Amino acid sequence: YQNFRVKLIRLVGMMLVVYVNENHKNFVTNVDAEHVGTGIMGKLGNKGGVAVRFEFHNTSICFVNSHLAAHVSEVERRNQDYQEICNRMIFQNFIPNKAIKDHDMIYWVGDLNYRIMDLDATTVKDIISSGKLTDLFQYDQFKQQRHQRKVFSGYNEHEITFPPTYKFDPGTDNWDTSEKARAPAWTDRILWKGKHIEQQTYR
Repeated sequence: YQNFRVKLIRLVGMMLVVYVNENHKNFVTNVDAEHVGTGIMGKLGNKGGVAVRFEFHNTSICFVNSHLAAHVSEVERRNQDYQEICNRMIFQNFIPNKAIKDHDMIYWVGDLNYRIMDLDATTVKDIISSGKLTDLFQYDQFKQQRHQRKVFSGYNEHEITFPPTYKFDPGTDNWDTSEKARAPAWTDRILWKGKHIEQQTYR
């Protein structure tokens, strides 16, 4: 079978491309895409999000890819970036306009940049080596912020059973050995919201 490209949207280093099986392309309607920059001055596109929305048969679907603020201490800034994307990502080709929340299914992916709190890099690496990921997960900023209902309220995330994805020396499986020596963290996440969605794997 062939894949048909529904839409591509890009903002600096963020890109989102949506494909459907060629058999389904006639059932995809009302395609639109938008972007929101939350970076320098709260506007530039080095941070922010891109989104594609469409209807598939009678189901409205929205995909979002985002890159939120960096650095361990910037939790509130990440939360703010998330809120900004939710508030400013408006699809204006519709009456009334549509926001991300106005869809039956939402899939949100990206480098959310939440880090591991209260542990130094060596301790984090030791816990990973011992295979006790559930112990480490208690220190995950994202889990804490969601628990406090500050971000992604109503979204689902599959159980994480894989080691952190951040940050390796380029081209290797070695944790960051640069002078920054950043602690490993689960910065890359996938969340979803809506009925009749069943996630098969998370890796």
